[in-house]
Amino acid sequence: MLAKINRFHGHNSLSSVYRKGQSVSLSQISLKYIPIKSDKKYKLAVVVSRKVDKSAVVRNRIRRRLYESIRQKYPKFKQNANIIITVHNRQLATMKTSELDDLIQQLLIKSSLLEQ
Repeated sequence: MLAKINRFHGHNSLSSVYRKGQSVSLSQISLKYIPIKSDKKYKLAVVVSRKVDKSAVVRNRIRRRLYESIRQKYPKFKQNANIIITVHNRQLATMKTSELDDLIQQLLIKSSLLEQ
């Protein structure tokens, strides 16, 4: 799980990112972000709607897998930002970890938050 400093708290905290953020998407996952100019750490939220899967168990598994992958592979980004990752496909629950890591890396490189 991500550290508390790197997580959003409360529903209203996401609204500014949704309104003003820049978007990048792939077929199964999308990312919306706003760069932060201060020394604050990045903040991240993973959104998995009920349209992806009706079962809360599956949605939470997807969310936990994404948080853990980002925590392990990307402790720092090129620039600090408020980030929202939205999942569009249920296959992320059963996808191999290496494939999931590649998908996240593609998304972060496409958004310029990560260097190649």
